[in-house]
Amino acid sequence: MDKQKTHGVVYTPRWVVDLILDEVGFTGAESGRIADPSCGDGAFLVPVAERIIRADKRRARARLESAVFGFDIDPAALRICAEKLTAVAEHNGVCGVNWNLRKADCINRQSVESEFGAFRFVVGNPPYVRIQNLGATRRAVAQQSWRLCKSGSTDLFIAFFELGFSLLQEGGKLGYITPNTWLKTQAGKDLREFIRARKALKTLVDFQHHQVFGEVTTYALISVLEKGGNHPAFFLRRGDAQGNIQNMGKVALDNLNPDNWILAPDKDLRRLREMQKGRTPLSAIARIHVGLTTLADSCYIFRHPEFDGETALLRHPVSGGRFEIEREILRPIVKASVLKSADEEQGRFIIFPYQRENGRHRLIGERELAERFPLARKYFVSVKPILDARDKGRPVGGAWHAFGRTQGLDTCFGEKILTSPMNLRPNFIVWERPECAFYSGYCVKFDGDLRQLAARLNSEEMAFYINLSSRCYRQNWRSFAKAFLKDFPVPPELSAPEELFRAA
Repeated sequence: MDKQKTHGVVYTPRWVVDLILDEVGFTGAESGRIADPSCGDGAFLVPVAERIIRADKRRARARLESAVFGFDIDPAALRICAEKLTAVAEHNGVCGVNWNLRKADCINRQSVESEFGAFRFVVGNPPYVRIQNLGATRRAVAQQSWRLCKSGSTDLFIAFFELGFSLLQEGGKLGYITPNTWLKTQAGKDLREFIRARKALKTLVDFQHHQVFGEVTTYALISVLEKGGNHPAFFLRRGDAQGNIQNMGKVALDNLNPDNWILAPDKDLRRLREMQKGRTPLSAIARIHVGLTTLADSCYIFRHPEFDGETALLRHPVSGGRFEIEREILRPIVKASVLKSADEEQGRFIIFPYQRENGRHRLIGERELAERFPLARKYFVSVKPILDARDKGRPVGGAWHAFGRTQGLDTCFGEKILTSPMNLRPNFIVWERPECAFYSGYCVKFDGDLRQLAARLNSEEMAFYINLSSRCYRQNWRSFAKAFLKDFPVPPELSAPEELFRAA
């Protein structure tokens, strides 16, 4: 497992460091101490030292020794950090500095607890690592140490917000660059509430889809917190990968939905509230479903089979040769993520080892499969090593020949509106072929007029709503996931008959 995955190492560009130091108000001339709790090889501490030396070279050694602190779990990184700091100091005529660099696993609260309330500034680029990748022992320590990590699947950088805030003295400021996921995810909800309850948020610099770390894909956000700041609103800024920053005005905390912090000027938030008046969320009148998930699409999904009576010829995903399979076990399927129009013919079929009974789909067992579909059984055996390797070798779907997930089995058929998981703009397509399943996207099931609803979903209002509320990816692609679609406000005249909705 590489260093980026286990320790969350993502190296910070110099202009980002300078921007954060400016945002927290650190010039080098201030009294008080500054710390980076994940200092690595010194991306933040070297510019900190340069500012201190530039502010007062005569007193620089004493200030460097008393005011600059770095913690990290990696002793090799700490050695490099010390070498860089010494080189900068000596280049400026400041020699013999004893650096306050300490090996500490900040996942463990006790390793830094003696420093709580000791710093005027805390800055850094906390580790980007899923808590599941820490291993059982360190994961348990993190969950015991930090309240924001106690429940569910979360990221370690969220714990560093709680750590950094604890390190601050009253009136101190924290400046971090992190992924922006905490604004919208369930894992970030406790952090959002932590910040809101303390009215600690001073500034957010949102880089949206711009990539500030070069080839490392991270949707970054600079957060500036002030302990005891009592800020009912925060300054919103937007930046690009070149460091150009645009002021967007102030955003009131009370205007933010606890489940999804939308970073937008108050005028846009006011428009959203106007859209919501007298309307109902999409999820109240329609059902939003994900498609089939096999975890091995190349073994199940094929294009343009050659049908011959009761059988079909397909190309084997391993050997490349042709194999024969029963036509009855195939179902037409559409890939929603590439669908362009309602009359498009993709020619895709899926091997569907399920039987519908009493309105639900059950997996056809091996014995029944061998009796009813011997050709399909023979094919599945030929790709069994691939199927067994799905999901890191864990059993999936009830049997080795089942789909990787059971989601979508009972909802992927029927008439529906389809959309890709990501789009540049709304692209909802009415799909009126009930026998056709779908994958790689979402569907909207509605008991009213599908075309009327699709027109509303393809409207400028949806474009405004999704650009405001959903996650942003490279080149400004937007997420059209259920988590964002479900709250889109639709007018009451679109409501389906209540009794039909209950029965669906």
